[in-house]
Amino acid sequence: MKKVSTIPTPHYSEIQDFLNKNNIIATHQQANDVLDYLLPLKDEWKEYYKVVDSFVFPHIYESIACSFQTLGKYEEAISFLEECLKVIESATEYQWLFNVKSQLYQLLTILYFEQDDIETAKKVLNDSIFYFLLQCNHTHYDNFDFYSFRPLSDYLLDSITN
Repeated sequence: MKKVSTIPTPHYSEIQDFLNKNNIIATHQQANDVLDYLLPLKDEWKEYYKVVDSFVFPHIYESIACSFQTLGKYEEAISFLEECLKVIESATEYQWLFNVKSQLYQLLTILYFEQDDIETAKKVLNDSIFYFLLQCNHTHYDNFDFYSFRPLSDYLLDSITN
Protein backbone atom coordinates (compact mmCIF):
# COMPACT_ATOMS: atom_id res chain seq x y z
CA MET A 1 0.00 0.00 0.00
CA LYS A 2 1.37 3.41 -0.96
CA LYS A 3 1.70 6.27 1.47
CA VAL A 4 -0.29 8.47 -0.91
CA SER A 5 -3.54 7.36 0.71
CA THR A 6 -2.39 8.88 4.02
CA ILE A 7 -2.52 12.40 2.56
CA PRO A 8 -6.13 13.52 2.94
CA THR A 9 -6.19 16.33 0.40
CA PRO A 10 -8.49 16.52 -2.58
CA HIS A 11 -5.85 17.84 -4.98
CA TYR A 12 -2.93 15.44 -4.41
CA SER A 13 -3.29 13.45 -7.64
CA GLU A 14 -4.26 16.58 -9.52
CA ILE A 15 -1.10 18.35 -8.33
CA GLN A 16 1.01 15.35 -9.30
CA ASP A 17 -0.47 15.36 -12.82
CA PHE A 18 -0.01 19.12 -13.09
CA LEU A 19 3.66 18.87 -12.10
CA ASN A 20 4.28 16.12 -14.64
CA LYS A 21 2.68 18.19 -17.41
CA ASN A 22 4.70 21.27 -16.44
CA ASN A 23 8.02 19.59 -15.85
CA ILE A 24 9.92 22.19 -17.87
CA ILE A 25 8.93 25.83 -17.45
CA ALA A 26 9.94 27.62 -20.62
CA THR A 27 7.72 30.69 -20.96
CA HIS A 28 6.46 33.54 -18.80
CA GLN A 29 2.89 32.36 -19.37
CA GLN A 30 3.71 28.85 -18.20
CA ALA A 31 5.55 30.23 -15.16
CA ASN A 32 2.53 32.35 -14.24
CA ASP A 33 0.21 29.36 -14.75
CA VAL A 34 2.32 27.24 -12.40
CA LEU A 35 2.36 29.93 -9.72
CA ASP A 36 -1.35 30.65 -10.11
CA TYR A 37 -2.16 26.98 -9.67
CA LEU A 38 0.26 25.93 -6.90
CA LEU A 39 0.53 28.92 -4.58
CA PRO A 40 -3.17 29.03 -3.55
CA LEU A 41 -2.92 25.34 -2.57
CA LYS A 42 0.06 25.83 -0.24
CA ASP A 43 -1.87 24.95 2.91
CA GLU A 44 -2.71 21.65 1.27
CA TRP A 45 0.76 20.63 0.06
CA LYS A 46 2.85 21.83 3.00
CA GLU A 47 2.66 18.33 4.54
CA TYR A 48 3.45 16.41 1.34
CA TYR A 49 7.05 15.90 2.43
CA LYS A 50 5.80 12.82 4.28
CA VAL A 51 5.02 11.13 0.94
CA VAL A 52 8.60 10.47 -0.07
CA ASP A 53 8.00 7.87 -2.78
CA SER A 54 6.39 10.38 -5.15
CA PHE A 55 8.82 13.32 -4.58
CA VAL A 56 5.85 15.70 -4.90
CA PHE A 57 7.02 17.97 -2.08
CA PRO A 58 10.43 18.90 -3.55
CA HIS A 59 8.98 18.91 -7.07
CA ILE A 60 6.41 21.54 -6.05
CA TYR A 61 9.12 23.78 -4.61
CA GLU A 62 11.39 23.20 -7.58
CA SER A 63 8.57 24.10 -10.01
CA ILE A 64 7.76 27.26 -8.08
CA ALA A 65 11.43 28.25 -7.92
CA CYS A 66 11.87 27.60 -11.65
CA SER A 67 8.75 29.66 -12.36
CA PHE A 68 10.10 32.59 -10.35
CA GLN A 69 13.47 32.14 -12.07
CA THR A 70 11.79 32.30 -15.50
CA LEU A 71 10.09 35.52 -14.43
CA GLY A 72 13.38 36.95 -13.17
CA LYS A 73 12.23 36.94 -9.54
CA TYR A 74 15.33 35.36 -8.06
CA GLU A 75 14.78 36.35 -4.45
CA GLU A 76 11.38 34.63 -4.39
CA ALA A 77 12.87 31.54 -6.04
CA ILE A 78 15.68 31.43 -3.47
CA SER A 79 13.22 31.88 -0.63
CA PHE A 80 11.11 28.92 -1.74
CA LEU A 81 14.11 26.64 -2.27
CA GLU A 82 15.56 27.53 1.12
CA GLU A 83 12.18 26.81 2.72
CA CYS A 84 12.07 23.40 1.04
CA LEU A 85 15.66 22.53 1.94
CA LYS A 86 15.06 23.51 5.55
CA VAL A 87 12.24 20.96 5.72
CA ILE A 88 13.94 18.10 3.90
CA GLU A 89 17.29 18.57 5.65
CA SER A 90 15.55 17.97 8.97
CA ALA A 91 13.00 15.38 7.81
CA THR A 92 14.02 11.79 8.48
CA GLU A 93 11.97 10.83 5.42
CA TYR A 94 14.63 12.48 3.22
CA GLN A 95 17.65 11.29 5.17
CA TRP A 96 18.99 9.10 2.35
CA LEU A 97 17.65 10.98 -0.68
CA PHE A 98 20.90 12.60 -1.64
CA ASN A 99 19.90 13.05 -5.29
CA VAL A 100 16.93 15.26 -4.35
CA LYS A 101 19.06 17.41 -2.08
CA SER A 102 21.84 17.68 -4.66
CA GLN A 103 19.40 18.77 -7.35
CA LEU A 104 17.79 21.44 -5.18
CA TYR A 105 21.16 22.80 -4.06
CA GLN A 106 22.28 22.88 -7.69
CA LEU A 107 19.29 25.02 -8.65
CA LEU A 108 19.91 27.24 -5.62
CA THR A 109 23.53 27.67 -6.75
CA ILE A 110 22.35 28.87 -10.16
CA LEU A 111 19.93 31.32 -8.57
CA TYR A 112 22.60 32.83 -6.33
CA PHE A 113 24.93 33.05 -9.30
CA GLU A 114 22.24 34.85 -11.32
CA GLN A 115 21.99 37.37 -8.46
CA ASP A 116 25.77 37.88 -8.58
CA ASP A 117 26.13 36.50 -5.06
CA ILE A 118 29.20 34.47 -5.96
CA GLU A 119 30.33 33.72 -2.40
CA THR A 120 26.98 32.23 -1.40
CA ALA A 121 26.78 30.41 -4.74
CA LYS A 122 30.14 28.75 -3.97
CA LYS A 123 28.97 27.65 -0.52
CA VAL A 124 25.72 26.22 -1.87
CA LEU A 125 27.59 24.53 -4.72
CA ASN A 126 29.67 22.74 -2.09
CA ASP A 127 26.44 21.36 -0.59
CA SER A 128 25.28 20.24 -4.02
CA ILE A 129 28.58 18.48 -4.69
CA PHE A 130 28.57 16.94 -1.22
CA TYR A 131 25.17 15.33 -1.77
CA PHE A 132 26.07 14.32 -5.32
CA LEU A 133 29.17 12.52 -4.03
CA LEU A 134 27.15 10.89 -1.25
CA GLN A 135 24.69 9.68 -3.84
CA CYS A 136 27.47 8.26 -6.01
CA ASN A 137 29.34 6.62 -3.16
CA HIS A 138 26.53 5.50 -0.88
CA THR A 139 26.66 1.74 -0.73
CA HIS A 140 25.47 -0.78 1.76
CA TYR A 141 26.88 -4.25 2.26
CA ASP A 142 25.06 -7.07 4.02
CA ASN A 143 26.71 -10.35 4.90
CA PHE A 144 29.90 -9.37 3.19
CA ASP A 145 33.29 -10.03 4.71
CA PHE A 146 36.06 -7.53 4.22
CA TYR A 147 39.63 -8.70 4.30
CA SER A 148 42.81 -6.76 4.60
CA PHE A 149 46.20 -8.40 4.59
CA ARG A 150 49.03 -6.52 6.23
CA PRO A 151 51.67 -7.21 8.82
CA LEU A 152 50.74 -6.94 12.47
CA SER A 153 51.96 -3.74 14.10
CA ASP A 154 51.13 -1.46 17.02
CA TYR A 155 49.60 0.98 14.57
CA LEU A 156 47.29 -1.71 13.14
CA LEU A 157 46.19 -2.83 16.60
CA ASP A 158 45.40 0.77 17.56
CA SER A 159 43.44 1.16 14.34
CA ILE A 160 41.36 -1.96 15.05
CA THR A 161 40.81 -0.95 18.67
CA ASN A 162 39.66 2.55 17.79
